[in-house]
Amino acid sequence: MTRLQKGGTSVYLIERRIDMLPKPLAEDICSLRADVERLAFSVIWEMTPEAEIISTKYTKSIIKSSAALSYVEAQARMDDSRLVDPLTKDLRNMNALAKIMRQRRIQRGALTLASAEVKFQIDTETHDPLDIGMYQIREANQMVEEFMLAANVSVAEKILKEFPECSLLRRHPTPTKEMLGPLLRTAAAAGLNLDVTSSKALADSLDRAVGDDPYFNKLIRIMATRCMTQAVYFCSGELSPPEFLHYGLAAPLYTHFTSPIRRYADLNYRHRNAQMASRGSVELHTLIYFRNRPIDTEARIVKMRSNGFIVFVPKFGIEGPVYLTMRGDKGGGEWFVDEQQQNIRKMDGSVSYSILQAVKIHLESQCPGGSTPTPSTPTPTPSGGGDVGSIITAAVFDQMLNYRNDGRCPGNGFYTYDAFISVDRSFSGLAQAVMIQHVEGSSLLSWLKPLKPLTKPQVDGQAPTMVHMHGDIALLGKTIAKLSAHRINGLALLECNTMAEAQFNLLTTTTMA
Repeated sequence: MTRLQKGGTSVYLIERRIDMLPKPLAEDICSLRADVERLAFSVIWEMTPEAEIISTKYTKSIIKSSAALSYVEAQARMDDSRLVDPLTKDLRNMNALAKIMRQRRIQRGALTLASAEVKFQIDTETHDPLDIGMYQIREANQMVEEFMLAANVSVAEKILKEFPECSLLRRHPTPTKEMLGPLLRTAAAAGLNLDVTSSKALADSLDRAVGDDPYFNKLIRIMATRCMTQAVYFCSGELSPPEFLHYGLAAPLYTHFTSPIRRYADLNYRHRNAQMASRGSVELHTLIYFRNRPIDTEARIVKMRSNGFIVFVPKFGIEGPVYLTMRGDKGGGEWFVDEQQQNIRKMDGSVSYSILQAVKIHLESQCPGGSTPTPSTPTPTPSGGGDVGSIITAAVFDQMLNYRNDGRCPGNGFYTYDAFISVDRSFSGLAQAVMIQHVEGSSLLSWLKPLKPLTKPQVDGQAPTMVHMHGDIALLGKTIAKLSAHRINGLALLECNTMAEAQFNLLTTTTMA
């Protein structure tokens, strides 16, 4: 098996990217640079001003980019009316076509969903997060997306025509009504009637989902995203044409042609592991950010639990559980959850909280030994926003490694270490215990195997250091280990193999008005 097959995908972390391909390919030969010729496979369309495709050509090509622009830079060019250079005109023309293409997709039933994607501003010296917020999607992002989607659809049509029985395509199965149940219950509790008979009907319903809360529509779309099925690769000879449909894109045919250096198009677990690694990286930096920045802010209730609820914080794009009782206590008969009405209330009827309700919360990250707030009886505010006193979440983890290679590691930064990871099962179904051993001076990960939870085995006569990790962070370390059959130097979490026992508790508490 080649290195590319073992890696399978690129992994995107905060301030880190682990490329699927070797560095000379990923950062030079296969990377687009301004005024540099590159060999490529191209899809070339002839289009009308109304974005109708007249002809399509598939060819090997030699391309030379006119400029290397970030999304922000491209958007700034298009928005600046003073710029009339050829590059800016081309960007505006492409954007005009992309808008038509996007609107046409939406009219066919393509879903405009949402995700809680977070963006960090990182300190260039300490590498700690300075700011955190929701990632802003610009027209420049959507422009690139539309042409990538169009290329993928065109290639899907071409390969199916040439190889009707063995084309590698990608489908998005239609979600069942049971899968959409949480979305439908939430919408009904908010007085919203969603039509889920087709992707077009759902898309139209989501467009009409407008409430007094400015975050209402975004929250509904985030919930819809989480009810979707997973898109999968398949062979065209295995299914009938009606099953080829990509539900989310409302596309009869679809495949992955674009970004070939970022992923290996096959049916494997690595893509999902890479996504979980990215989420783990975001969560780690979120905890570091709030370590010295306690803050009071607004949140929205997005899910009910027997002993509390999950809140989403729009300002920071993060979410976490809020407990109305001690963690692990299932309500103790004090609270009642109404699944149909999507609310939780005290048995005596004195206090209640509803889905999508606004609440005031206090966020902080607490180091080991810090005091833990004691849950207290919530008191609603007259405005209906809701205040909760001293309520704590359970995002507790130990940071396994000081993963920034900041020069403190001698040589290649390789140490001998034995780490036993015991994952908190209360958070993640992916929890398991694993042993990672890295031999001093080696450029390979020696082995990775499951162990029985909560045991402390002997390795070379020495007991490994015991650390407790949050489920997703543990998966991050495990994912990187599985993806890394090559030199560890330079990889996140495995750069500076010291056992830094830096424990943080992310506390979600709400304050009294």
